[in-house]
Amino acid sequence: MLNVTQRISLSFVLAVVTVLLVSVHWWLHIQRLQDVWAQESEVAQAGTEVNGVMLELRRAETAVLTYLLSHDPRDLETYEIARDEWPRRMARLRQLLIMHSARRTVVDALDSAITERFRTFRDLIDLSSEQHEHDTMHHVLGGAYQQQSVELHAYFTEFRALQVDLSEQLRSETRDQQRRIAMYFLYGAGLLVIAFGLFGIGTVQGIRRPLRVLMQGAARIGSGHFDHRIPHDRKDEFGVLANQFNIMAEEIAKHDHKLSQALLLSETVLLNSPVAMAVYRSDGKCLLVNEAYAKLLHTTREAVSKLSLFGIDAWIRTGFCDECLAALRQQTPHQYEVTIEGRADKPATFDCKIYPLRLYNEDHLLLQLIDLTERKELEAQLRHIAFHDPLTHLPNRRLLFDRMHRAIVYSKRNHSQLAVLFIDLDHFKSLNDTYGHDVGDLFLIEVARRLRRIVRDCDTVARFGGDEFVVLIENLGEDPESASDAAEAIAEKIRAVLRAKYELGEHTYWGAGSVGIVVCGGEECDDPDHILQRADEAMYAAKNRQGSK
Repeated sequence: MLNVTQRISLSFVLAVVTVLLVSVHWWLHIQRLQDVWAQESEVAQAGTEVNGVMLELRRAETAVLTYLLSHDPRDLETYEIARDEWPRRMARLRQLLIMHSARRTVVDALDSAITERFRTFRDLIDLSSEQHEHDTMHHVLGGAYQQQSVELHAYFTEFRALQVDLSEQLRSETRDQQRRIAMYFLYGAGLLVIAFGLFGIGTVQGIRRPLRVLMQGAARIGSGHFDHRIPHDRKDEFGVLANQFNIMAEEIAKHDHKLSQALLLSETVLLNSPVAMAVYRSDGKCLLVNEAYAKLLHTTREAVSKLSLFGIDAWIRTGFCDECLAALRQQTPHQYEVTIEGRADKPATFDCKIYPLRLYNEDHLLLQLIDLTERKELEAQLRHIAFHDPLTHLPNRRLLFDRMHRAIVYSKRNHSQLAVLFIDLDHFKSLNDTYGHDVGDLFLIEVARRLRRIVRDCDTVARFGGDEFVVLIENLGEDPESASDAAEAIAEKIRAVLRAKYELGEHTYWGAGSVGIVVCGGEECDDPDHILQRADEAMYAAKNRQGSK
């Protein structure tokens, strides 16, 4: 069986052979036509030469007759010129008619008659003397001369008749050759059309079936039937294509299997991931969701899969839906922190990562929500530890300095007064030495509780270290005297609560404390260290006045 390339090559070879054969026949008939045209030209020239011979004969006859009457030598010269010219014309006529024996016979007879005629002219000239004038005219007018004229006319007429017949034959042959050339042209064109048509039909028929098989195989592969194979028993190009197609299908099947495994693995990882994850279409339809995501929303996977992303109340209230729409619109990942109601009505904080994806020529969203609640609580604990006393849970020295800085800035901006009360507990070392550090710790905790109870929420009670406490009172008004009176009143309350009885486990204790007061406002307030130093000095002054150390 010929393959496609061989069929096309064979069709071109046959076409070339057909063109060559038709071209050879065209060339032969064109050569014949050129020969006919050459013969027509020769016939025309032969007619011209015959007419020239007749002209020379008539000129010679005219010259002879004129000479007989006038004896003018010029007429004799004219005769001699005609006598010398007509043989040359007859020689050319014979050369032109070398291929035409019938006309050569007539020409030979005509040549003999003309030769005889010129002898007669010569005789007339020789008899043209006066004494023979009567004989000369008698000879001219005699029957022999007239007979020659009749024969010459008959020869000329016969030659012209032959000339006409030959011209007609040549014209007929010309028409015949032209018809044959046209016929061969049509035959050649028809053969080319038939050859190309037959091989075109054969080629199409040879291509259509294997091409249909290839198309059906491609459709099967496209519909997901990767196990489909095409028979490749042909030895032509389609056999090669079918074999390559099967190899491609096998590779696609392998990659599909790997992809299916990878997708299964990815889906398994996603569904079992402790991180809350979900995949949504751009219109909000849920495509995939894991258990962690469902628990986050206090529902089941089946219930979440039926909900639209933009219909979940928690996401609407927190602005999470707006972030998702922005990520879709900008086609860039977004990160968003959201706090929703968690377990036991406690707030839960999540770090939400929004990834726009392009799947199946559609926009999708991959959501990952990492629970930050424990981390946030731990951070809060660490911040509390960093800024609070671990025993009394009061602000420590670091937090006290931060709040004093802010209070000073506020005082300068608003021209308000603030007060710093430095408190030292009396006889604390004796308490520790007598009852132990555990009882001392209970005493410090109770002191902190009493101090917090007697000040405003906006004021700060801090443990400065050991048995020392600091109370920061802000926004005491613009009048320094009123501020000093207010600070003194608070200090008196502190002294009173510190003197009250303490129940420290199995022990009863009566405590006391010294309070140093510093009141400042506006530009009088400088840095916290200086204010605390002044308050500490005021505390020692008060301790000395009380006589208790």
